Amino acid sequence: MRGGEKKAEVVMGVALILLVGWTMAVPSELPYFPGAYFDSTAKEYLQQRALRTWPSPVDQLEAWRSDGLDEARKVALLLGGAAFHDPVLLPAYSDALTSDSPRLRQAAVYGYRDLIADTLPDVSAGVPAEEAARVAGEIVALRRTLRRHGLIDVWLESALVAEGARGSWRGVLFERPVPACLSAVATLSQPGDLPAIVAAYGRAQELQTRIQLMQIAESMALQRFLVMPSGGHGVWTSAVYTDALARFEAWIATTCHVDDVDAVLSAGMLNLGLKVDAPLSRRACGAWTRVLEKGEPSWWATAAKQLYRCGAPYVELEVLRATGEPNRNRRKILLAWLHDQHG
Repeated sequence: MRGGEKKAEVVMGVALILLVGWTMAVPSELPYFPGAYFDSTAKEYLQQRALRTWPSPVDQLEAWRSDGLDEARKVALLLGGAAFHDPVLLPAYSDALTSDSPRLRQAAVYGYRDLIADTLPDVSAGVPAEEAARVAGEIVALRRTLRRHGLIDVWLESALVAEGARGSWRGVLFERPVPACLSAVATLSQPGDLPAIVAAYGRAQELQTRIQLMQIAESMALQRFLVMPSGGHGVWTSAVYTDALARFEAWIATTCHVDDVDAVLSAGMLNLGLKVDAPLSRRACGAWTRVLEKGEPSWWATAAKQLYRCGAPYVELEVLRATGEPNRNRRKILLAWLHDQHG
């Protein structure tokens, strides 16, 4: 057997083992869906385990199509798989929406909205057939759009259109308020999305839209544009945000390599005295721990995403509410895990 074939066989074997283990047990959180306790607590436990131990979304979809899952495990996939935010799973949600099972339709609508980082719906009263059909149609249009654009691009364009911008966009748009669109962008964004954020900023008209896009860019670029008033107890006046936007625009004007993610992140890490040539490689895991420890609160979310790729638990940190107490507490939990692992 050639080396490449042997490696492929090993990878497939590992995926199969994970898949079998995943399908054997029904998650204990399922009885709480739908409901307030699932939204506030059980969903996080389910999705943390999914991100840590489940096979890839591609393998999850293969399991869905194999007809080897009973209803409970299908519900688990629709709810837990959403944590990956991977559109490859969209066919599973489409299938479930045509099911005769009310519970599968509930999980499909809820899980789909969660997968795309949308505002979560209340499905406790069930999902009427006409609503299931509407969501199924949206998924069809979204899958068609994703052949040309990324999910981040859909949310950015939806935000710009919601505030009245015009463009040559071809594809589905989400009819959501601007804050909901930008919250999804903040959740889904990775450093490689920085050029799209900067481009959207250039088209945005509303001040609040521009401020939030600047905050998202600040997180991904590891820069400090929004500066708290002196003393830490100052008033957040309009001048504070005006100054921040001016700093952001000056940074855009003087940064020749916005498309060069490694260069942007390397420059940002220099703010902490870190010299890192390949910030997105596994060699940079220690540097990202340092960013989480010593960096600005606006950088924590990006650090947490990169540390998940390094093997840390996935902890979703806020970008747009970075200084809030919930965000600080989640960061402490992640830091405690990192320190426990590395001493």
